[in-house]
Amino acid sequence: MASYEGNTSIYIKNFTNGLDMTDGLVSPTFNTSSVIEPKLSFKVAFARKNASSSDILRIEYSYDCGNNWGFIGLLTGPLLQSVSDFRTSEFIPTNESEWKHVDIKLGSVLKSKENVLIRFQFTSGGGNNIFIDNVNIQSLTGIEDIESLQSIRVYPNPVDDVLNIDFSGSDVNMSKMQVRDISGKVVKSINASELAYSNNGLFQLNVSDFSPGFYLIQITSEGNQSLTKKFVVR
Repeated sequence: MASYEGNTSIYIKNFTNGLDMTDGLVSPTFNTSSVIEPKLSFKVAFARKNASSSDILRIEYSYDCGNNWGFIGLLTGPLLQSVSDFRTSEFIPTNESEWKHVDIKLGSVLKSKENVLIRFQFTSGGGNNIFIDNVNIQSLTGIEDIESLQSIRVYPNPVDDVLNIDFSGSDVNMSKMQVRDISGKVVKSINASELAYSNNGLFQLNVSDFSPGFYLIQITSEGNQSLTKKFVVR
């Protein structure tokens, strides 16, 4: 099953047997109803243990709540690894140079959809841990909104009781926020009216009744641009 390290990324830990074991994760929903030329972007950090490592990262999509999944692409071998050398000990990225940025054009199949899910499935083939971060669907439109959304801060992280979502530095209007657990289940929804009554752009979310673990919070603007932040409840 999936494991997590710190508060900066998610990772799928290599299995003890090291071969033919599959694990994965599902993203929060993305709204692509106003997206032109949708593009999936994410960061991955992965190291092979040797030249024979045959690990596979399969990427899929769904827009019917996960009832059916379509194929986006595969990354394996040298295309998957983010460092040039082999790592026989446990791999944990320590700096930005050990991450790889991946962009995948999604074509027309995901245009004008309101509930797009992205699924990453990792099959271990003798390699090491894999880390995935900053999963987004972007477009040629709405660049100003995307940049403004990226100024939103979520803290403290990890959190015990109250999570602060600070969008005082963003000049776009928020339409909603959703919090999902690692399975993709929505555990909390915050609508526009609740956000409107936040204190000077600071919304405080009580997470004291959340189970310890990893969560994703998706923040959506009125222009249907969205940003996903990660946080850990202790």
